[in-house]
Amino acid sequence: MSGRKLEGKPYEATAKVTADKVRIERLKEQYLSTPMTIDNERVRIMAGVYEDTAGYQQIVRRAKFFEQLIERKKLYIDDNIIVGSMASTINGVYTYPEWNVEWMKEENTVENSTNEEDRKANEWALEYWDKWALRPRADEIFIKKYGYDPDPVYQSGLVAEFMSWPGGGGNLNYPRVYNEGLASMIAEVTTVKELQHYRNEGVLTVEMEASALFTVGAYRNVSVSSVFAISDILSEDGWKQGYHSNEKNDGLRRIFEAALETISNHV
Repeated sequence: MSGRKLEGKPYEATAKVTADKVRIERLKEQYLSTPMTIDNERVRIMAGVYEDTAGYQQIVRRAKFFEQLIERKKLYIDDNIIVGSMASTINGVYTYPEWNVEWMKEENTVENSTNEEDRKANEWALEYWDKWALRPRADEIFIKKYGYDPDPVYQSGLVAEFMSWPGGGGNLNYPRVYNEGLASMIAEVTTVKELQHYRNEGVLTVEMEASALFTVGAYRNVSVSSVFAISDILSEDGWKQGYHSNEKNDGLRRIFEAALETISNHV
């Protein structure tokens, strides 16, 4: 593999990977032939924790649920060194009722439960989160502010509707994002005082997903490392957005090749 350029100079790719075609075809057939199923283990754990913590502050309930989740939740791991599943079965998916329960209603998770414990957990999830999930609360605020229901716009396909997946789970300071909004937080960190404060504290980059890795690593007492490709730059001169820049894309390519080389050395 050659001919591409990094920082204006030609280079040779160093990663050498020999594909195990037999294993690839077997895993491909396994995924294609296995029906997708709902893994109810997460909602069972949630129902139990929320029942035991009735009357606690919501942030404490979420923390105790997360503790039980990482202790008890089973994962599916096969012999594929990259692909597995966060669910306990191959092609399994689990629900995030705290984000949205509409698709659970459409998929009849209560009626399709295979045992009484799953049925009770799904019934609890629909009853509790139908009111308190992020989706209905966000829609309520939207309707009050703009005077119309956004659902017909989503259904028409005019704009993309992303509320059916658990994007909100990545926000560490979730109450602040919900109550103040992202715009006010960006406005705050763009001040020179804030920038100088975080710079003096040794902060080099702002990132979201890696925080979950380091949190679990600290809890499990295991080493964790992370590599970043810089996109946006925030300085006293303003916010330079570079998500679609060539520099960021080059950084991602270098990270990918380094990861490939590392993996190939351990196969």
